[in-house]
Amino acid sequence: MKRALKIIIACVLCIGLLAGGVFAYLKFRKVPPCEVYPAMQWMMSYMPNQTYLYGIVTSDASQVVLKSADRNVLEILVKPGDTVTVGDPLLRYDATRAELSFEENKLELIKLENKLRSEYAEYRRYARVDYENPLLTPTPTAAPRRGRIFDLSGRILPDLHSAVGGSGSQTDPFVYEIGANDRVTDTFLQSLITLAAERGTAVYARIVQPEAEILISAAPDGALTLSVKVENDAGVADLEHPKSGNGSASDPIVYSYGSGARVPNAFLASQREKAAELMRDWYVTLKAERFTVELRFTPDGAFSFVTSVKPAPTPTPTPTPTPTPTPTPTPTPTPTPTPTPSPTPDGTLEPGETATPKPTPTPYYGGGGGMTKAQREAYANEIANGIREDELRYRQLVLDIEKAQRSGLDGILFSEVNGTVMQVKQPDEAANGDILVEIRGGSGLHISVLVGEDELSEYPVGTELSGFSYQLQKNVTACVSKVGTMPVSTNYSGSGNPNSSGYLLVLDVTGGVVPGIGEYIEFSNFSSLYEQGTIYLHEAFLREIDGETCVFVANGDALEKRVVKTGSRMNEYVELIGMPITPEDRIAFPYDKNCKEGSPVEDAKGGFYYGW
Repeated sequence: MKRALKIIIACVLCIGLLAGGVFAYLKFRKVPPCEVYPAMQWMMSYMPNQTYLYGIVTSDASQVVLKSADRNVLEILVKPGDTVTVGDPLLRYDATRAELSFEENKLELIKLENKLRSEYAEYRRYARVDYENPLLTPTPTAAPRRGRIFDLSGRILPDLHSAVGGSGSQTDPFVYEIGANDRVTDTFLQSLITLAAERGTAVYARIVQPEAEILISAAPDGALTLSVKVENDAGVADLEHPKSGNGSASDPIVYSYGSGARVPNAFLASQREKAAELMRDWYVTLKAERFTVELRFTPDGAFSFVTSVKPAPTPTPTPTPTPTPTPTPTPTPTPTPTPTPSPTPDGTLEPGETATPKPTPTPYYGGGGGMTKAQREAYANEIANGIREDELRYRQLVLDIEKAQRSGLDGILFSEVNGTVMQVKQPDEAANGDILVEIRGGSGLHISVLVGEDELSEYPVGTELSGFSYQLQKNVTACVSKVGTMPVSTNYSGSGNPNSSGYLLVLDVTGGVVPGIGEYIEFSNFSSLYEQGTIYLHEAFLREIDGETCVFVANGDALEKRVVKTGSRMNEYVELIGMPITPEDRIAFPYDKNCKEGSPVEDAKGGFYYGW
């Protein structure tokens, strides 16, 4: 009996020790952490009434000069850290080839224009009507244009829709045609600045008058430059030393000026400041040999101008002195010989007969004589085909000449923005296509995105959006700072409606994460999802436990089981009702063996995880 009792006691002790060991192992063992992922990566990107936005990070204003095999750069005139303004020289290159090519193109343009005029006359001769697209001007630097004449003094152009042509770029500026002595208003100039700010790049316009051409550039930061070109003007500009005047309407400040000289933003800004300081209108005249530019500045910072061109002087011929006449003796008249009649075909003429001249044959193409109507039409079509080919070449030459004029025929390339030189690379160290000079204006970072007109009201100024940078693998916060007032796309389909127009939103980067210029940012407006009280999550993060649908969410350093209520399904995404999680939460894949309530957590190292 005693032996049996001892055996029972020993068994109980063994079982107790074994149970204690198991308990201690379970209690003190190290549990592997469970990987968690940002919830925003697995929430539905596109929702009903939700716009998907994306854009590229830019600075306030920037200019990049690339190395080109067509230009031999001789000298870089700036260094990193320099502050430059619009019109400051950046580099100097060998302009010999450019000047020769420019002169060759001008000569070829004149020859081609003469040829076209001859072809127009030939077409009129055989088609019996004028050619439908004749040249409008013999000026070599003006391209053939069609369109209405817009008087800027009587017609406000706030939306730039009245341009005859062009896209507003440096090589393809907006083109307007105005009459002589028409005023370019401040409203029009402000519309250029507004569009430049919305586009995030400089906007260019060319205003054509009967005898002058005005070139205007507007930068996103409000900087304006202008120049006036008039043929046969050799004046020299001097915008630093006024010649006369007190700034009143009757006695404006007068500066020397010349055709094609740039009037920089710094000069215009100084005149604006003068008007504001005196609290009255301030008048300035730029006086050239053949024309004047009259500018008027108001105390509120606005200004307008008008260009007046004098007629080209007609040279007065030098009178030739009349020599004193010398008496001439009267000559003895010579008797008129009797005309000898032409011989007849057989060599003889009867007395009293005269020779009859043979009729001159009509040439085949002599004004259409001897040609049928069908032959004339065929020949006129042949002439028209040649005209079309020559007109294409004419327009290409005009474009080449205008590009050369804007790129700097003197070998100097100028700054187009106000800012700081960020990087400089010497020409012998750079390959073709490399950046030689980069200028960045200001320090603010912006993102321009397109929004459909149906969703535009959802993004008023001040709306904060959260975007994702794939390069940084981090969230970027940005705030809407400007809402476009005119469409930049007439068939924007980003909102799902192909008939919707696209409008530009400018977002200022805020928050602690600072992306680099050129980075691609995607936005999802989760604030609007919260207002709807609905969010969709990928079904792989849901699990059924005891008849309840659960999501495992990191709560501090440990995992928490959160019961959710589900609704509708869209593909692989399930609606979560009541907003049980937020985009900032970290969620776990619940079928991992380590994912249990209370388990330690760690951020997944692999980023996105596919292939459930």
